[in-house]
Amino acid sequence: MSDQMNNLKQDGNGVTVPEVDYFGKATDLVSSYDRLFVTLYSSLIGGTLLLLLYKQVSEWVGAFFLLALILFVFGVGHTLLHMIFHAKMLMAMEAMINGTDHVPNAVEGEEPTPKAYARMQRYTQRAHVGQLYYLLGGAFCGGVAVVIHFWDYAWRGMLVVAVLLGLLMAAAIAVRVWRRAKR
Repeated sequence: MSDQMNNLKQDGNGVTVPEVDYFGKATDLVSSYDRLFVTLYSSLIGGTLLLLLYKQVSEWVGAFFLLALILFVFGVGHTLLHMIFHAKMLMAMEAMINGTDHVPNAVEGEEPTPKAYARMQRYTQRAHVGQLYYLLGGAFCGGVAVVIHFWDYAWRGMLVVAVLLGLLMAAAIAVRVWRRAKR
């Protein structure tokens, strides 16, 4: 704990901010997380496309797989948004530490202030939660498609899996709404 306190300094406004060496660690962590999500979404998109193109499926199965595919594509877009907002947040933080106003495209039309940094942090968090929502939504639609496809073979087990996925998604949304209401 004292090691963390030694790495803090105050800027001109009296705001305590970490030293610049934390930027590398934060950027590496977030970029590896984003690379993982881009890889995951890309493999899900590729697998769903191959399944739709290779196998002849019914209309309902194809519709749910297509919906899952669309959600996975939106998930990749959300991951890219997460990367953009995280980069802007780090640029605003670095400008606050260095005490300069020269940060290209960090905050549109404003100087980098603690309020702008907090706003970018909120945008980053929302984009991160959106990634998980799109992943859960795509997995749910894919699960429904698999249930419909295998209905004649193992409909009871697949129905249980689909219900569990639906409950998991509903619980995630309920927790998110509860946390927002708590603020």
